[in-house]
This record gives sequence, structure tokens and C-alpha cells, in this order.
Amino acid sequence: MVYGTEAWLVILLVLSGAFLIFFLFTMTGYSYIITDSKKLVIKNLIYPFYSGAFDLKEIEKIQIGSPGGLSPNQLLIFRPGKRRKRFVIELVGSKNCRELIKDLQAKGIQVEVKGLL
Repeated sequence: MVYGTEAWLVILLVLSGAFLIFFLFTMTGYSYIITDSKKLVIKNLIYPFYSGAFDLKEIEKIQIGSPGGLSPNQLLIFRPGKRRKRFVIELVGSKNCRELIKDLQAKGIQVEVKGLL
């Protein structure tokens, strides 16, 4: 049993741990996309390790959209012989998603829209 000021310390530690876990899991969606003639680059503003760069030649298909409910837009990259990569692209708005789809299709990549944008 905890008495006195130690109880506040325990509560403070539990709340700070909960906030840290919440922050770690919610910040993965802050990604933006850069395309050029040869590469597709996805960068995360908070976590640099949650980024990726892909040659357009190695991409088989891209699936973009919301998987359902109130979830943010996701970008799934399918490459032959490799695991698919999923990125949450919460910073990319609906208008920009449509422009991205047109840009990728113009570069010869099959783009599938799943759910709402």
C-alpha cells in the first residue's frame, strides 16, 4: 500500500508513461511524400527511422486510402518478392492524394484506391 507523497509519485510516473506510449504510437502518421522521376520518398517528421525510399521501377502496385472508419489515409507499397510497406500519411490531404495518384499513374505505376480519400 502507498501512503502520503509516494502516491503522487506513482500517479505521476504512470501518467507520464501513458503519455509517452501515446506519443510514440500517434506520431507515426506524420509523414510526407516526395516524388521525382526515379524515386518515391516517404519521410516522417518525428521519426527519421520510419521513412523509406523506393525506386519507381521496383514498385509493383501502390494502394492508397483509408482502411475504414475514422482512420487516416495509408499508403501501401507492393514490391515483387518483398514484403509490403505501410505508411500512415496523415499530413497528406485528400486533394494532394488525388494529385499524387495522378502523378504516380503518369509514371506508370498501378495505383489502387481503397476506401475514402
